[in-house]
Amino acid sequence: MSVWDHLRRTCEPPSELIEVPEDARRVFNQAMGAWIAGDAHGFWLEPETGDGHCNPEQFTITIAQRLSALSEAYNAADTGSPIEDQMLGALLWLYMDWAEFPKIDFINGPADHKKQFGDTEHLEFWITPQAEIGGYKADFLVWFKLKNKVGGLAIECDGHAFHEKTKEQASRDKARDRAFITAGFPALRFSGSDIFRDPLNCLEQIKLALDPVLDRVSKEGGLY
Repeated sequence: MSVWDHLRRTCEPPSELIEVPEDARRVFNQAMGAWIAGDAHGFWLEPETGDGHCNPEQFTITIAQRLSALSEAYNAADTGSPIEDQMLGALLWLYMDWAEFPKIDFINGPADHKKQFGDTEHLEFWITPQAEIGGYKADFLVWFKLKNKVGGLAIECDGHAFHEKTKEQASRDKARDRAFITAGFPALRFSGSDIFRDPLNCLEQIKLALDPVLDRVSKEGGLY
């Protein structure tokens, strides 16, 4: 199958009608550069060597699919702030070993996926913006699904002007965290200054926290 046929089957071209905020584009490009520098290598080797990183066609496919996902993300749901735009730009380059890159969830999380599609035979990896969890909305839910097994993390982006400024807000945030944990999706919180200063470090922390979740879902789902 040619690169063009593969892309036509696996993603939609980015829509010029969907406006992607500059904050999202900036961090998306920053995360893409980090992925290229760290994970794309050996292009002078023949693809037959078996190293997927050295395959120029797969490189092209990956870039095109991520650009398509950026457009899809803002077609699915708007984010709540520039800080969330930056986090989303980074999350689209969250590469998780055998789960690879996440897809954008248009439905609203694991419960609605199960109602509409039932169980799945293949490991799936999703980002749900503004996900409803336990009666609250998380900024993002990143989650895996295999057969009837689900696991993931809620990602919360705390703008410094609004979070931990009053006792009431702190109490509400802690209530949200308890609801997320009860629903099975512990929250990782990042301050606005953390995200603005080093979004790729935030991405690395999310990856480290997701590693055991991916391992658990894969084992419980019978992948190995």
